[in-house]
Parts: sequence; structure tokens; C-alpha cells
Amino acid sequence: NNFLPTSIGGDVVKACYVTKKTKDGPSSFAAIFMDRFLGFLTMIFMAAVAFLFLRDAAREAAVDKMIYGVIALAAVFLVFLFNKGFASKFSFLLRVVRPLEDKLKNLYTTVHDYKHHKALLAQAIVVSLLSQMLYFYYIFLLVKGIGGSIAMRELFLRMPLVSILALLPSINGLGVREGAMVLLFGSLIGRESAFATSLLVLTSLMMVSLLGGLIYAFSPQFKLTKEEAIA
Repeated sequence: NNFLPTSIGGDVVKACYVTKKTKDGPSSFAAIFMDRFLGFLTMIFMAAVAFLFLRDAAREAAVDKMIYGVIALAAVFLVFLFNKGFASKFSFLLRVVRPLEDKLKNLYTTVHDYKHHKALLAQAIVVSLLSQMLYFYYIFLLVKGIGGSIAMRELFLRMPLVSILALLPSINGLGVREGAMVLLFGSLIGRESAFATSLLVLTSLMMVSLLGGLIYAFSPQFKLTKEEAIA
């Protein structure tokens, strides 16, 4: 993720490693996609809940518009994934990527079939909610560590927007994520504190990534054969 486009570029690498184990490309890519999609879905859900609790508080119009926008986008995308009738209305877009048409249809069908595994989805959503809460609490501790103060509900409202903005063209969201934190948190804790917090987040990501990089480099399960490396 640190050296590939946007903040989810490494998902392609994960999908390739999973495919190596399962020998099932569409299912592997669908699993990685659902992992990421459920993560963003739970973040948007938490932002929506925080939005309701902050209805009577003084808020910024730009933040309100962004929240409305991402909630609407998430709702449309959710219907698209799990309603084939609705999705078929966009089939004309496949003409633009005709060489990939069959693969995209297989991927969509695999993702769509997740709706038949409601218990599994419920478990995944619970895990995602817990992990997102821990991440937001981690940001709360970073802000507190530099002498700032921020309400948890504000983190629940704004951090999902930071994560979504980090999907814009960049290398692992570098620059975009930091700018988004200054934009969205500057009015609450000060622009300098917001920027300092973003640098602490970036530093911690690099530290964790270093450990992950060592695992990728030396674990036997991630070794590629000569033929796989060439491919």
C-alpha cells in the first residue's frame, strides 16, 4: 500500500497471493473486495450515527454535504451489488471495457452471492465495527498526546471522510490524507495540531508496514516460484 496508487493499491497484491492458494481468481478478488467494502460501509454507518447525534451542534456546511453524499453513494452501491435488476441498468458500461467483460461479470456474480451468507456478513461487519472503533480511538489518543482535545463523535463523523478522500489518485493517499485531516479537523483542534496528527498517523503506518514488509520478505508462504515471478 505504501508504494501503489491510492490507499488500497496493495489489495491487488493480497488478491494475487490469495489466488495462489485458492486457484480461484474471482472468489479471491471478491473476498478482498468485500473486506474493503464492508470496512467502508461500517465507517459510513458510524459517520451517519455520529451525524444524527451532532444534528443540534454547530457544524460545517461542507462536512454536512460530504456526509450526505457518501451516505447516498453507499446506498446506491449497496443496491447495485445485491440487486441484479438494478445492476443490469448499468450493463452498457461494460462495452467500454469489453476485453474484461467476462471477468467483471464473474466478479460481480461472486460478490452478489455473498447476500446468501447473511450470518457470515454479520460476523464480518461486527469485526469491522470493532476494528474501526479501535482505529478511531487510536486517533483520539494521538490528538490527546499532542495536547489536543476532540470528542469521539467528531472522529466517528470525520475520519470516514478522510479515508474516502485518501482513495483519490496518490501513492497510498500520501498528501491527500494529510490535507484531508487538516481540512476536516483544523477547525476543531487547530491546523497545526491536525497536521501533526496526520504525520503521526503516517509514521505509525510506516512502522507497521515495515513489520509487514519483513513478513512478506521472509515468510515461506509468500515465496514465489520462478515461473510465478516471471508471470
